[in-house]
Amino acid sequence: MPWTPRAKQVFTLAKEEAQRLKVGRIGTEHLLLGLLRDGDNLGAGMLEMLGIDLAEARRQMLRVIGKGE
Repeated sequence: MPWTPRAKQVFTLAKEEAQRLKVGRIGTEHLLLGLLRDGDNLGAGMLEMLGIDLAEARRQMLRVIGKGE
């Protein structure tokens, strides 16, 4: 099944996150960071519907992986 343009965008952002954090692989944490950074996708929309602040979720994820901003 081909990837949608938005899915490709999230994967591109995940790769950028991994590179920015100087990690040699893309992990689930980078996918989440990419999803949160894009903000215009189904996953981010569902998180917002649940009352999750995307910027705060991003800050907390970075804190958890030890790369807090």
